[in-house]
Amino acid sequence: MLALRVGTDKITNLMKDAAQRGDTGDAFVIGEDLLMRSQARLTKSTVLKQKVDTNTAREALSGREGTETGDGLQGCRDSDIAD
Repeated sequence: MLALRVGTDKITNLMKDAAQRGDTGDAFVIGEDLLMRSQARLTKSTVLKQKVDTNTAREALSGREGTETGDGLQGCRDSDIAD
């Protein structure tokens, strides 16, 4: 086992660079408790406060990979990618 301490600012910056999202897209990291571990681009103060309780999030945490269209965090239809 290897444990590293990485600040949320570093994780958020990595996620900003990791995805080409257009004007409304976002990329973020969640933990097994479905709470965000990185800051969402379109909302403030989401780290350890915003729960991402979506079908895609639950499927990703169970080990499934893929793309799914559904209701997003902002209440609109979106495509989610679990990897």
